[in-house]
Amino acid sequence: MPRGSGGLYPDPMHAEDHEAAMDLAEQVPLELRAQIAEKLGLIGTPEDAIATLKKMASAGYDNVYMRSVDTVSFPTAEVEAYRTTIGPAVAAM
Repeated sequence: MPRGSGGLYPDPMHAEDHEAAMDLAEQVPLELRAQIAEKLGLIGTPEDAIATLKKMASAGYDNVYMRSVDTVSFPTAEVEAYRTTIGPAVAAM
């Protein structure tokens, strides 16, 4: 994280000062943000998520915790994608 990230309360993802957090995020190069997202997230379509989950299962992972990037509003689209596409695929693994 760029210098100064420790000053966001309680942390950069949930900072009370949203503008300061967004300014900080803009200091991180776009290429690095994409690499972080690829390594830490299920990014893309439901089919992309299923492919990643299959790789994780074959590597021995049996627990994955899912959440959306937005921690303020209910993740309606993500819940629907899980209900209709991702969940059934995971159940079949």
